[in-house]
Amino acid sequence: MTARQLAWARGRLVTLAAPVALEAKALRAYAGSYGPRKVVLEDGVLMYQRESGPRRRLIPAGGDLFLLDGVDNFQAKFVRDARGRVTRFVGLYDDGSSDENARD
Repeated sequence: MTARQLAWARGRLVTLAAPVALEAKALRAYAGSYGPRKVVLEDGVLMYQRESGPRRRLIPAGGDLFLLDGVDNFQAKFVRDARGRVTRFVGLYDDGSSDENARD
């Protein structure tokens, strides 16, 4: 395991031990379609799905960063424009790679 992956795993454990709480209004800002990715707010919880893959809970990690429940090597980062509107979804991977989609 690389130093990057160790730091990634540590950050994940710290977040899971003391998750960040966000109110529904704040979570609602992230809901939308981002290319093949869908983010929906269900019963106060953000859910993520890529194409026909499984739906998974997004766990707030602080700022616009989220962990994906049950997936250790992926994080979601939302990007805002100058007005504060969420405009992009960036998938971050523990190997340092990323991919992103604009909000539809």
